[in-house]
Parts: sequence; structure tokens; C-alpha cells
Amino acid sequence: MNKLSNDCNVESLHRVLEKIYDQHHDNAMLIALLQFLANEIKILHDQNNILGHIDNKSLLLHHYSLQNWQAISLAEKKFTRLQQPLTLQQRAADVAQLNFPDDYWRIFKHMYYANDVIPEEFNQIAEKERLQHRQQNPSLRKNEQNIWLWDEKSAQAMVVLNSKSKKHYRNLKQYLSMTWRILKTLPKLYFTYKRLIKLAYKKQLYLTDRIGIALTASYKTAELNLLQELDNIPVLLRFYCHQDISKWVENIEFLHLLRARNIKVAVALVQDREAVINLEKWQMFLEKILPNIVDQILWAEVGHAINRVKWGIWQTEEYINLLELAFAMVKKYPNLRLIGPAVIDFEWYRIIDVLQALPKKLKLFAISQHLYVDRRGAPENYQGKFSTLEKCAMGKAIAQLVNQNDPRFIISEVNWPLQDTGIWSPIGSPYTAPEWFRDRPGVSEEDYANYLIRYLSIALCSGFAEQIFIWRLSAYGYGLVDDRNQFRKRAAFFALKNFLYLLGQAKFIERLVSRKTIYLLKFKSKNNIIILGWTTLKDGIEIALPRVPVKVADRDGNLSTIENSNVVITEKPCYYIL
Repeated sequence: MNKLSNDCNVESLHRVLEKIYDQHHDNAMLIALLQFLANEIKILHDQNNILGHIDNKSLLLHHYSLQNWQAISLAEKKFTRLQQPLTLQQRAADVAQLNFPDDYWRIFKHMYYANDVIPEEFNQIAEKERLQHRQQNPSLRKNEQNIWLWDEKSAQAMVVLNSKSKKHYRNLKQYLSMTWRILKTLPKLYFTYKRLIKLAYKKQLYLTDRIGIALTASYKTAELNLLQELDNIPVLLRFYCHQDISKWVENIEFLHLLRARNIKVAVALVQDREAVINLEKWQMFLEKILPNIVDQILWAEVGHAINRVKWGIWQTEEYINLLELAFAMVKKYPNLRLIGPAVIDFEWYRIIDVLQALPKKLKLFAISQHLYVDRRGAPENYQGKFSTLEKCAMGKAIAQLVNQNDPRFIISEVNWPLQDTGIWSPIGSPYTAPEWFRDRPGVSEEDYANYLIRYLSIALCSGFAEQIFIWRLSAYGYGLVDDRNQFRKRAAFFALKNFLYLLGQAKFIERLVSRKTIYLLKFKSKNNIIILGWTTLKDGIEIALPRVPVKVADRDGNLSTIENSNVVITEKPCYYIL
């Protein structure tokens, strides 16, 4: 080990991890630590050194800060050098003594093998050894369910535990309660859904203010200019409980700036695990924010992805506690409209569970959902018997059960992860394994643009979604704009801009009769009748329009003319101006 200066800190791995878990909650900090450890231990192993019987408390880290790692050593002894190279079994048994939560243990093994494929024999031995250590030392699992880590690159909380470990912390009573709540609601929900699905595309409606987009205060200068190109559509701002007060103030000031420009704003209040187990923190969060914005917002969404434990909520009752404190604010501020429960993906039964558990006196202004149909595919794709259309109908049906007279179903988050964006992608973070590069999950920028317009059109024109908010305007891994490349506008930005220009204030009239794979949506704008058309068929198909268009605008707004009413429609939405 190189000689280090006297001001270099020496702490056990156990202590350093405690600081990251309990104080910093920073995924990037943990990833950097794992990479350093993997490199150092691999070098030692390649030099025939073995760590011996160690654990997180006996392995020491030398550092100047928690992001400036220098060396590792042992608390009471030196590394043992063998006369022969270490076997796979010795290597695997050595590293398996270190204790990291499940997903970070997976990442650590990849890092040990220089981000390459892990040899099967090594993996089997390491997993067996790790399991034995954990069975012999139950305290190694202590408080794992309370570890909450934030990843700034993908703007999300991180998966910490695998499915097997999650079951270890699940509550059987909670499952039984949820099952009962769902079963007693199911008959009424079924008949409501069946009635609604027959009404798809039957209602004429205006698209004004129905499409919004999420912004971030740290990009306010660039994003205000971009938003102006999108006709200053409504904005969603997220307030994160894990951030410090300065960030909340920055967001509040940005909200006031948006309102000064007559831009409508909604907010989302995002919990962390600490807020769930320490309700005083959540209450302080609400009291610092809501009084400063309550008269200026459309609504406030309480909670975030409550059916994903990585976001900090393990039981329905934990979310109800958060909701009840938010509803206490409504007593002080009657104009405050609360929406929820912000369930992500098509887990409608989790929405039912929350609504049935919610005290009857507490009424949400709208049902909200982060509704992804197929994060790697088209909005018309089916999950069982449900595509975007059917999933939105289910959301509307649930909203109708809650508020028969004025049902509102809001999609408060949707996007598609982009190919080749690595750890900035919501499905690639916080670590891209070798197979990720081979399989290239996500969609192309072209597909994103096509899918976005089709999704918005189906969800809104069906009459089921009240509003849709795109997450988000600027983000390398999933945004309409690439924030790592001078805010480069992607195809989806231009597609949305054109959609808003042509149809943002238009009235939807009807879906023209056609095959199931063909979509022809008729709108009335101020001066024209416009038909938005596309097909899900890969090779396109020729159709006949009601009459010859005056002009044709492609997805991005490029204009052309045609001489007859026969046109070929493709997966790329096109506007026929009659």
C-alpha cells in the first residue's frame, strides 16, 4: 500500500456504508465505492493474496472523502499471499464475505470481472457462500428494507433488494387485506369497465390543456424557451422529500415564475423511506411547500410509485398515513386538490386496494397513475387483454367508482427509455451489465416520437384520460430533449410541437370506421377538419380518405400536397388537412 498522508481517514467498510445509507442516500457514491473495492480486491487476488476471514467491520477503507478512495487494509492483520494462483472457489468465497444489498452485490460481481460476464462456476460458489453467511448471521439483513438510494442520472430511487428478499419483508396480513378489498370491489368494477369500453371515442372533446410536461428547476432558463415552443402547455414540477430545503425553495420560485407567465402548474410530492417511517419529516415537507403554492396549482399528487418498494412504501397503510397528513392540509387550505395514488404500471388492483383502505371522508380530486403500456414498445401493444385503450378505460372505471358524478383519471407520468443511453436510462441505471449492450433495451428516438403521438391520441381521444403529463422535457435517458448535448431537440420534441400546433386547441370529433390496425381520428380545428392517421402494420397500408386533402403534414410538420384521396398510412402518424 502506498504511504498516505496523516489526514487520510480510515474507517471500516461497515461504517462507510452506514454513512451512505443513513446520511447521503446517494447511489453514485455507493457505485463509486463498489468499483474501487472490486478493483482493489481483484488486484490483490491476481497477486495471489487472499483476504481470509473478514467482514464489513474488519475491512478498512482509507479515504480523504467518501468519493476519494485511496486504499484498503485489514483491521488486525495483513493479507495472506499464497504460493499459487487463487482458484475460482477461493476468489468467490473471499468476496462473498462482504455484505451488500442484493442488487449492489450483483453489480459488485460484474465489477470484479471488469464489467464482463461473470463465470458461472464463480457465481454459483459466491451465491452459495453468501447465503450461508446470511443464514449464520441474521443481523446482516438488518434494516435492509429501509435502505433508500437516489440516482441523479436517471432521476429515480434505486432497486436495492431482489424479489426473494422482498418476500422476506412482506406482510401476509397485508396481502390478505388487499385481496379482500379487491374481491369486494371487483363485480362493480367489472360492469363499470365493460360499459365504459363501449364508449371509447364516442365523446367529442377539446384537447386544450390536456397535455402537460414535467420540468426541472435546475434547467429553467433552457426549458422556459423550449416550453414556449410547445405553446406553454401545463407543467408538472416534482418536490422531493429527500432533498434539502434549498431545492424546495428553488422549485417554489420556479413555480412562481411559471405562474407569472400564465403557465398552469401541477405538482407531485415524492416521498423517501425516511419520510414513511418518520411522519414528522413528511409533515414538515408538506408544511414548507404547500402554503407557498396552494393557490397557484392545478392539483398536488401525493406519493410516487407507491407499488414499488424502491420508492419507500412497503404497506398500503404506510401510504394512507402520508395521504392523511396531506388531507389535514386541505382543512387549512380548502382550495387544495389532492390526487393519487400514483401507482406505476398497470397494477389497477393496487389502486383499488388504496382506495378501499382510505377513510371514506377523504376524497381524492382525481385518480392518478403512471401508466406504461409497454416501456419497450408501441402503445397499441397488449398486456394480456389490455392495451393503452383498455388500461385507460380501467383507470376511468376506477375513477367513476370513486366519484360517480365527476370521474377524473390523470396519467401523471409516461415516457419511453431510449436505446444506448446506459446508466442514464430508467431501465439501465445504475449499472449496465454486458447483456444490456447486446440486447439494447429501449426504443429509438424515431419510435419514441411515433409512440408518443399515438399514446396521447388514444388515451385522450378515447375519452378516458383527463390529462397526460410527459416525464420529462429534458433528460438524456428518456426526455424529449437531450440535456447532455446542449439540449438537443429529439424527434419526439418536434412531433409534440407539431401535434400541439395542429391539434392542441382542436376538438376531437370521432374515430372513423376502419380496421382494428388502422387509426383515423377526426378533429375540427379553428379553420379545418384534420384527420390524424396511422397504422400498426409494419409495411403500411393504403386507405381512402373521405376527400382529397388540401394539405398533408407529416409527423414533424413538413407539408406536402396530393392529388387524390388514396393515401398510404404507416406507423408514423400523419395529418390530413381537409
